[in-house]
Amino acid sequence: MSSAFNRKEFLRVLSCGVAVAADHSFAAGEWANLIQGDSLAGWHKTGAAEWEVRDGVLTGRQGSGWAAGDIYTDLEWKDFELEAEWKIRWPANSGIWFHRTAASPGYQIDLFDSKHFGDIYSGSVYRMGSEGKGFIGENRDRESAVLDSWNKVRLRVAGDRITVTQNGKQVVDIHDSRFPSGSLGVEVHGGQAYEGMAVSIRRLRARAI
Repeated sequence: MSSAFNRKEFLRVLSCGVAVAADHSFAAGEWANLIQGDSLAGWHKTGAAEWEVRDGVLTGRQGSGWAAGDIYTDLEWKDFELEAEWKIRWPANSGIWFHRTAASPGYQIDLFDSKHFGDIYSGSVYRMGSEGKGFIGENRDRESAVLDSWNKVRLRVAGDRITVTQNGKQVVDIHDSRFPSGSLGVEVHGGQAYEGMAVSIRRLRARAI
């Protein structure tokens, strides 16, 4: 499909009814592609990381001086499903944010080199915040992610239940409701330890449930 067609369809879906951003809304059950052509339309950035979209792939890299940064959807979500494919240039520490806003620290599906976290692997869920911060869903299946290739992840949030499926294997099934809604996003971690890292996301889509 052309970029023009994708954008038209994206705006049509956003005119219907559940997940809200600005004056748009998103009907339950309808998938929306969140990467539109080679554009960052529908996203906003924080921090100093560098972001680009090329051939439908969203890629983030550290900024000058190993600077960190994040990129978030303008849409905010409550109950939803997300599907995406991710690939990382190592060493790296990254993740897919959900239920995150300025007032809601939210959660992250962590994407990292396992040497930094022992027997906890990519696909684990990390809860942010000043209290109770840490892994609340630990993926212990080392074979569920391929470090140097594309990996498919599916996230489902329904009420307080959070499940993550990676490359066809369910790796997290937990209950937590501290942060009930917010944006989706992607992180680029700062620091010299991750010099040269790049996180790439493609085929990113979501739907309200």
